[in-house]
Amino acid sequence: MPQVVKLDDPSITEMETPKRYSDSSSTGPPLLRRPDGAKVSSSPSRIFDSFRPHPAHKASRVLVGKHGRVFNADAAAHNTANTALVRKLKGRHLQMIAIGGSIGAGLFIGSGQALATGGPASLLIAFILIGGVLFCTVQALGEMAVTFPIAGSFSAFATRFIDPAWGFASGWNYGMQWLFVMPLEVMAAAICLEFWSLPIPRWASITFFLLLIISINLFGVRFFGEAEYCFSIMKVAAVVGFIILGVIINCAGTPDSGYIGGRYWADPGAFHGGMSGFTSILVTAAFSFSGTELVGLAAAETHNPSQSLPTASKQVFWRILIFYVLAITIVGLLVPYTDPRVANSSMYGATRTLQALAEQGQAPRILAYVDREGRPIASILLASIIGLVAYLYISPIQGAAFTWLLALSGLSSIFTWLSICYAHIMFRKAWALQGNSPSDLIYRSPVGTTGSWVGLISLVLVLIAQVFVAISPAGSTGNEKAGERISNFFEACLAAPVVFLFYIFYKVWYKTRWIRVGEIDLQTGRNTFESEFVRQQWRDDESTWPQWKKVYKTLC
Repeated sequence: MPQVVKLDDPSITEMETPKRYSDSSSTGPPLLRRPDGAKVSSSPSRIFDSFRPHPAHKASRVLVGKHGRVFNADAAAHNTANTALVRKLKGRHLQMIAIGGSIGAGLFIGSGQALATGGPASLLIAFILIGGVLFCTVQALGEMAVTFPIAGSFSAFATRFIDPAWGFASGWNYGMQWLFVMPLEVMAAAICLEFWSLPIPRWASITFFLLLIISINLFGVRFFGEAEYCFSIMKVAAVVGFIILGVIINCAGTPDSGYIGGRYWADPGAFHGGMSGFTSILVTAAFSFSGTELVGLAAAETHNPSQSLPTASKQVFWRILIFYVLAITIVGLLVPYTDPRVANSSMYGATRTLQALAEQGQAPRILAYVDREGRPIASILLASIIGLVAYLYISPIQGAAFTWLLALSGLSSIFTWLSICYAHIMFRKAWALQGNSPSDLIYRSPVGTTGSWVGLISLVLVLIAQVFVAISPAGSTGNEKAGERISNFFEACLAAPVVFLFYIFYKVWYKTRWIRVGEIDLQTGRNTFESEFVRQQWRDDESTWPQWKKVYKTLC
């Protein structure tokens, strides 16, 4: 008997469909009132009442049957489609959230270690390759997120289109990635402050950054969007400034070095560490690009996903690729790999993923709590508590803490992107099987399922290569002790066993099976209201475009 049940099963009680306040036509939850019916007027009362449960949030039971060990696929889809999260993000917020989430420790700090491991040419090639894979992945995600702008996005797609057990494993993998990236980024920020020799105690800088991140997320998604927009502009300005300064230093030289040019590509060389060195950098590149997929996760809180997401999906990729490739090229030109010195969206990504997992019965129910302002307050609290791990930076084990936090999150992005590509392939198969044409989609990936297959195969090869590197890391002499080899392996591949353990546990406990193509639900949460209007509008506009604009719109 199948363990993934449908709502026509007589043992399943009829679920209520609550009024949804997260639609684009909504301005938010109803006016707040006290139990006696009086309007809330004072600021303290208003603040207190804002943390009460959202009046529209009434989820259906997901785990049913005897002992609650049968997964109700329809209820999970219903809960993520009828989220209480509010739609207050605009297109500009989407683009800057993805850019800001991607420009962080991976670029500012991780690139130095990557340069030392593989050399400047390996560093540049790895970032270009991962950027190409990411293009295919983000386009697939954009297509699904526009069609189904639901809570959890790719985490929910994995549950809905692949297997609930894989959705559980990949969702928790992504949630834990951002839970542990937050203290990692806070530690990175503290490191950057020390670089400028500012007389600030480590505990003070860590406390400041933690309180800043928590406060921004507590003010609601609109404030988060504006704050992330401003911070991302600062990050972009910093990267652009670095690129301009790097070009000036490389061409004009400094009083001590003179003209540099491509000197360090010749001596000590463009490559270092052979294939192991190059493969090691692939994971660093994936970690650096992680956060780009946040554009899909924000679909459930976007005012107009039909118009905002397609543009954001295409433009964000090109902007990040340009920033990263140019910045990495400058780093490789200015710093030899033998130099000894080369040795907020995180909370958003973690809380929204955990809230969606709870909606699907794949996380503690309390994490699904959404207050009257549309904030997943319980998930924010959990992320804040785990953020305290950043205080390990003031302990003697700071180096080990940074290494293992990076190990927990390093491969996570690859598993997430792999899941997105395969979910897109299954979605398109179901779409065709149910009599739909690709032209019926509001937004269609320009690379289609071919791009998803390319991304899927490439990411599997990266995982295999990473296992090889974990067994025989770059710079290994072969004389390491058994304990050192085990430690090196888990530093490189810690996320892999965690994902598979989560998958096996859920699979055995709930006895789920892979979703058959003919059983995939393409109706619940589907964005159909604007579909025909948007498609016709695009057809009319496209018919008047010159050829150059058609090419530009396809890529940007």
